Amino acid sequence: MRVNDFTIVEECDVMLVCVQEEYDNEAINWSRIEFVDNQEALDMIAMKPMNIFALVDEESKFPQATDATLLTKLNNNHGRNKNYLKPKSDINPLFGLNHFAGVVFYDTRGERMCRR
Repeated sequence: MRVNDFTIVEECDVMLVCVQEEYDNEAINWSRIEFVDNQEALDMIAMKPMNIFALVDEESKFPQATDATLLTKLNNNHGRNKNYLKPKSDINPLFGLNHFAGVVFYDTRGERMCRR
């Protein structure tokens, strides 16, 4: 998924909230649509400084970087975020993200090479 994809999801969330408020203000008879607010996950992935995309990009620029150093940076920067799932052990190269698609696991092996 690209940063633009996350921007589109964020804009859809904002638009849905605005439309629901407008319907309420105009007393239109309708059924409220419940949805998960993904803003915190979107910020972690693509918006905040040191977001996941930025860390992957940064690691791809350092010749001495490894898949393990990428995972360490991700864990250090996002390990306390409720939407980030740290690997269960040091030998596991997978981290998880809880976002609009549910919990999805990503493998860091070879990721920095794909970005070069």
